[in-house]
Amino acid sequence: MATQCSSNFAAVNRMQALAMILYLVVVVVMRSRESIIEGPGEDANFFNLSESVFRALPIVTLAYTCQMNLFSLVTTLHNPTRRRVRNVTTAALTVCMLIYIIVGVFGYLTFFEETQGNVLLNYEVDDKFVMVGRLGVALVVLCSFPLMMHPCGDIAVEMLLPQRRFDTWPRVGVIITIIGVAYAIAMTVTDVSLVIGLAGSTGSTCISFILPPLFILKLYPAPLLSIRKVVALVMMIMGVAFLSISTVVTILDAVRVDDEDLDLSSVCNRSAL
Repeated sequence: MATQCSSNFAAVNRMQALAMILYLVVVVVMRSRESIIEGPGEDANFFNLSESVFRALPIVTLAYTCQMNLFSLVTTLHNPTRRRVRNVTTAALTVCMLIYIIVGVFGYLTFFEETQGNVLLNYEVDDKFVMVGRLGVALVVLCSFPLMMHPCGDIAVEMLLPQRRFDTWPRVGVIITIIGVAYAIAMTVTDVSLVIGLAGSTGSTCISFILPPLFILKLYPAPLLSIRKVVALVMMIMGVAFLSISTVVTILDAVRVDDEDLDLSSVCNRSAL
């Protein structure tokens, strides 16, 4: 709550970097060395062009969606020139890309087709090194949640209570409500990849592939058949198609997971009887 109500990201960024390092070094790399030494064999599938692409792309899109934090970055950065803002965003995205690649590759080379949405669920519960990795993930979530919710809280207060947007208690009330809803969803949904996929296929796709070309079509002073506007129109159409297909695939996955859980519970009940 304290980090969520704060407008300074310095402490949050340091904690997030520490958690990422713990997660990367301690869990994934150390536990994948045995599989790498033995070799992937025939279990590895490095290229798979199927409907699973529409499950993975929303997660990748969400992973790199950080446009909503740009305004907060500009306001908190010392001497926020265009070059400094570009350098900070480039460095941050580069670090994230390296972490994503290493975690994804090493995690897949360890468990292959059995890799779950949360790779830590593949490891033994009593593994001490994995417990350190889970602590790192907890720190990542703890630090990234305020980064995601900070602009959400600002916009919610601005829309709901525009006359009291600078007051403390209305902001705290809105933030508590947002956190409560997020906690209820977290307690209800069992597979985090479904939540990430749905958020990536809807919100992140709109922010990354639909709204930018729409702004160009509306604001750029050029004929509709100009090269820039044609490219923007094609990109927007592809974004809408990607949003629709990915959302449907993610929802179907959620329904299938619920059916499997229901079947498993019924089997357990019959076994108990």
